[in-house]
Amino acid sequence: MEKTLIAKYFASRAAVRAAADTVQVMGAAGCHEENPAARYYRNAKIMEIIEGTNQVLQRVLGKSFSRRSPGK
Repeated sequence: MEKTLIAKYFASRAAVRAAADTVQVMGAAGCHEENPAARYYRNAKIMEIIEGTNQVLQRVLGKSFSRRSPGK
């Protein structure tokens, strides 16, 4: 399950980052609802929230990694 969480975390961050960059490059046109870039950003952000926020995934993964650290 840990590998699944890592993949989900990085994939959702990459999707939101790519969509946000696209909207920014397009400027004001990227914010219009009929523009596909705005839809991509909205969908990526919604999936990030629905699938479990990245902050929760960070905590779960952090706890998992801290249990495996050699210092403990």
